[in-house]
Amino acid sequence: MSRRLVPSLVLALLGVVPLGCGGGDATDASVGRDAPSAPDAPSATDAASSSDDTGAVAALHGCEEGDFQDLRSGPPDSRMVMVPRGTLTFDNPCITISVGQSVMFMWDFAAHPLAPGVAPGMSGTGTEPSPIEPQSSGALYEPAFPAPGVYPYYCTLHHASGMVGVVRVEP
Repeated sequence: MSRRLVPSLVLALLGVVPLGCGGGDATDASVGRDAPSAPDAPSATDAASSSDDTGAVAALHGCEEGDFQDLRSGPPDSRMVMVPRGTLTFDNPCITISVGQSVMFMWDFAAHPLAPGVAPGMSGTGTEPSPIEPQSSGALYEPAFPAPGVYPYYCTLHHASGMVGVVRVEP
């Protein structure tokens, strides 16, 4: 079965429509492949969190340590983030992958534009530079993550409604 058919089959079996709440262009925006591991990459942040002035640890984009779904094993097309039909949420907002792996972001980017970084009005910091690039058209984007770190992302239109997430990349 081809790589392009597997996500469609998974979506059909789950009853999830990857185009989010709006219509729009369903062409590939950018499709990457798993990249080889980077040697001597900087160490990853232990969790998707940040400390405030009191030293208390706050979750980044609401992702607590126990919230992360481990997607390091399995085929490449098992690492997906989608927008379930009729919702303003990501189905896997907090995920863990390994260095060199990629993540498929699958939804209508015209309806839910993707942006890297911490959403406006939220606190915390992510690893820079982020391999996630802004997307406002298309329906499939698959960046590779060449270095360990914590990479937050959000929908520019609906972040206040909870459309935020984090990709945690471990060595």
